Amino acid sequence: MDNIKELTTNLKNLDMSKLQRYSLGIVVRDIVKGENVIDVYPIEKIPDVQPDLQKEEDIKANVDTGCGKITIELKKEKIIKATWLSLHQYNRITPPTVRKGEFVEIYRMSNADMFFWDTLNNNPILRKEEHIIYAISDKDQPDPNENIENMYYLEIDTFEKFIKLHTTNKYGEYTTFDMKIDTKNGNIKFSDGKGNNIVWDSTKDQYIMTLHNDYTLNTDKTIHTNTENETKNIKQNLIINLDHIAIQNSTTELITLLMEYIQTHIEEQHVGNLGIPTKLTAEFQAKYKDILNRLSTLKV
Repeated sequence: MDNIKELTTNLKNLDMSKLQRYSLGIVVRDIVKGENVIDVYPIEKIPDVQPDLQKEEDIKANVDTGCGKITIELKKEKIIKATWLSLHQYNRITPPTVRKGEFVEIYRMSNADMFFWDTLNNNPILRKEEHIIYAISDKDQPDPNENIENMYYLEIDTFEKFIKLHTTNKYGEYTTFDMKIDTKNGNIKFSDGKGNNIVWDSTKDQYIMTLHNDYTLNTDKTIHTNTENETKNIKQNLIINLDHIAIQNSTTELITLLMEYIQTHIEEQHVGNLGIPTKLTAEFQAKYKDILNRLSTLKV
């Protein structure tokens, strides 16, 4: 009998080298951005405890003693610190921004005072600003110096109000690519590792494109451009290949002036050495009228 008792005692005291569920917990303070450790109260360790978290400096709990409920103050030593353990949120490298009052699962490593936590569910009422990064490895071999800039990642930050998508060029990619939607400052930016970028700035109603080489725009139909002013700074050559061009607005004044000049030339009488007035031959008049017709098609 003594041997059985000794064996039972030894089994109870055995330090099991495994991660095990410890308790359902309730977060007692908002998590700090950039940290993964929370203060949590393991409510299953004290039955029927319902912490009152309205006042952070005065955390209390209602305990059912069997003879009625009493209110006790939660002792500081009953609150444990737990480190985020991403059990079911693969590729997420930032912890959920849990808030005071949320329920979490608490895990313990063997019998050691090493506690971990993970979310039980999402609480849209309590959950406020979030910072989330999903990162996907791009390396083909283990790398002890791996960092997030050498990975593909999606970052969503409602503290700073932006969404960012990043790719790396460390493992055979031609260059890096980044897209950032900055809702706080009102712009969207696309950029690569070569310095090419496109900026859509809603605060200034501007679209700015910076390229180190050619810009090509191909369309099967019509391009409509409505603008008050347009400025082109051409350092070398401007080449326009068109089947037809139509010019509208005050630029037509130049075309009109040229047409009037040709018409006057057609009607002009020439006086030769014999003093006999002559006009252009029918052949040249036909040629000039053809020029007039072609000029008129440029006017809208």
